[in-house]
Amino acid sequence: MLIEDYATAEKALKIIVEQGEGAKTGQHTVPIDPVNPKARLEELPHYTKFQRIADGIEPIGPIWNVPDDPQFFMNEENETADALSKLFNAAYCYVLHLIDVLYETSGADVRPGASSERWKLERMFVSAMQGLLANIAEIMVTSPLGPDPFGGDEKLQMAPTFQYVELPETGKLQHLIDLCDKAITHAPQLGGDNSVRWLLAKMPDV
Repeated sequence: MLIEDYATAEKALKIIVEQGEGAKTGQHTVPIDPVNPKARLEELPHYTKFQRIADGIEPIGPIWNVPDDPQFFMNEENETADALSKLFNAAYCYVLHLIDVLYETSGADVRPGASSERWKLERMFVSAMQGLLANIAEIMVTSPLGPDPFGGDEKLQMAPTFQYVELPETGKLQHLIDLCDKAITHAPQLGGDNSVRWLLAKMPDV
């Protein structure tokens, strides 16, 4: 929804609460469509979904032993971790940049059967999250980091740090491609059909 004044801002905050980013006491479900709620079209709020995962109720597949608070310095002694971490953080900031571009692009041209720059950017944004960030993160958590950098006894897996990095003013996409090509020498699963490298070649240079 478009935030234009105090009333619409308050309504947006209520929607966020209903979606579970903040939950009302005793509220067990939220509308699937908070703007136009309908009876029996409800789901668990986000908070409850994550709590069910934490409680072991909802299976999520393999669980990897990653640092509790991953920091970039943890990867510096491991060339593979360093290359993957730099690629992930750059891709993360590219996704944030895509959000900025989306907000700056009018949706007036979004019509059934018509070509739309806004719609294209929205699809690319989703692809970047699911095809770039998720895949790089999966490669990281399934790869060994080594001993606990804080001196613990457990061996740890790599983990993304979600740190902000400045992307170049121009050539952001090529910067990502260069980082990916460098990381491929350590993590070849970044390449091939339907891979991170494959998808980067299809991303918008915005």
